[in-house]
Amino acid sequence: KKVLVESEANFVLRKFSLALENVKPDSTVVTSTATDVTLSLIKPLSAGVEENVVFTLSKVGGQITQQQGIVGFPLGASVPLTTSHIRIKNGEVIYSDPVDNKAGSVVVKFDIDGKDCGASQCFIITRYLRTDTT
Repeated sequence: KKVLVESEANFVLRKFSLALENVKPDSTVVTSTATDVTLSLIKPLSAGVEENVVFTLSKVGGQITQQQGIVGFPLGASVPLTTSHIRIKNGEVIYSDPVDNKAGSVVVKFDIDGKDCGASQCFIITRYLRTDTT
C-alpha cells in the first residue's frame, strides 16, 4: 500500500522537476491562502514563445493540480496530478530570489496520506533557478 503513495509522489515530483527546468526566475510567483498554495511560473519554449505553468497544492486535504497555456492566451483546464486514492496535506512552496550571482531556488513540500492504506509520508523537491548571464 505504501507503494501507491510513493508512486503518486514520484509522478508529482517529476512534474515539478520538469516544469522548473529553464524557468525564468523573475517570473516565478508563489501565492498562499488558508486552503492552498499556488506556484506560477513562465518557461521559454522557442522563438519568443513562452508557457505559463501553474501548480496548486492543497494545505488541508486535497489534490495537486496543474494548468498550462501559452503566454498571452487563457490557461488550459486544471488537471489533477493525484488520484482519489490519496490526500495531499500541508502543501508548501518556498521561493528564494537569485541574489549576487547565486541561484534562486524553489522548494516544494507536501504530505501524502493514503486514504485506503493509512500510509503517510512527506515529500520534498528543491530546484535551483539560474539566471542567464550571457
